[in-house]
Amino acid sequence: MAEKNAVTSRLNEKNYAAISGAGVDIMDAEAHFLSNKVIEITAGDEKEELTAETIVINTGAVSNVLPIPGLTETEHVYDSTGFQNKCLGMWKQSGK
Repeated sequence: MAEKNAVTSRLNEKNYAAISGAGVDIMDAEAHFLSNKVIEITAGDEKEELTAETIVINTGAVSNVLPIPGLTETEHVYDSTGFQNKCLGMWKQSGK
C-alpha cells in the first residue's frame, strides 16, 4: 500500500510540474458550473467565481458509496482504491 501511494504521489507531482510552467492555473478545490463559461470554486472557506472561454476540470475522483445495506461489508464490490489495493496484493503474492 505504501509503495502504491508513493508511486501515485510521484506521478501527481510530475503531472503538476509538467503543466504548471505552461501558463496553466492549477487550483485544488471543489467546483461547479454557474453557466457555460463561469465556475464557482470552493477551497476551504474561500469561494471565487471564474470566467473563461475554456474551462478544464480535471477531477481527482473521490468514491461515493451509495447507501445500500451491506455494500461496505461485501468483499465483491470495490472502489478504485480498493481495487488497486487488491490487485497490488495479488501481484505481490504471485512473486512478480
